[in-house]
Amino acid sequence: MNQTAHPGFRRSRGLRGDINLVLNRLVGQGVIASYRTNFDTVEAHQGPHVTVTAPPSRAPDDVRLRVMDALAAVAVGVGLTVELE
Repeated sequence: MNQTAHPGFRRSRGLRGDINLVLNRLVGQGVIASYRTNFDTVEAHQGPHVTVTAPPSRAPDDVRLRVMDALAAVAVGVGLTVELE
């Protein structure tokens, strides 16, 4: 893995844990229905990416803003895809 392209992505398990903590909190709050990451995929070398599922009661644009704001507190440059439930 090229750690210079995205320093901090694989620097420690701390970043993964921080991202998962934020996303689990958003699931608990009902902001997202579920999520998955690319942490253990062949695409992981491209940097962290999260796919979230928006619950039917939430507008995808609102979900995107809420998730990006929450992730900004722990990581920079996380890719995000919002899917509909």
